[in-house]
Amino acid sequence: MLKSRQAFVYLHNQGLLIGSYSGPGAAVQEDWTQNTVWLDNLEAVEPRALGSAVRAAWTQCQYIPLVPYQEVEAKHSAAVGESNIKRLYAGTKLVSPHLKDGVITVDASKQTAPGEYDPIPSSVVKLSEHVSDEELGAAVIEALRRCE
Repeated sequence: MLKSRQAFVYLHNQGLLIGSYSGPGAAVQEDWTQNTVWLDNLEAVEPRALGSAVRAAWTQCQYIPLVPYQEVEAKHSAAVGESNIKRLYAGTKLVSPHLKDGVITVDASKQTAPGEYDPIPSSVVKLSEHVSDEELGAAVIEALRRCE
């Protein structure tokens, strides 16, 4: 059983790609064996729909062995339709809502290299797992706006 649940929310141009993290004991690697959701336009996304998509991604987190990172990037590239890694991540933002022990953590991130992101500590927002989908989605949208 996983110790936590985590989703990824990538902002590619104005489109949002939402999916699950999985791994051996903790949700630590993008899991492209599970369904993903594409929402076309950040400005038109309803927070409720985004929060619902994040919760759905959490339900798909599973206990699996890690796979080589090149396979993960290849699946991400295919999902977005961009084979060049530098172009895939150019201007791309990432928020990874995390659920553990009844607490949701949402924080903005800074891209340090193509495909590599570090959290921005001052951006952390903690919510109860019982918040509405609308509140969760709004927190994710705000974090995306604070990403660097």
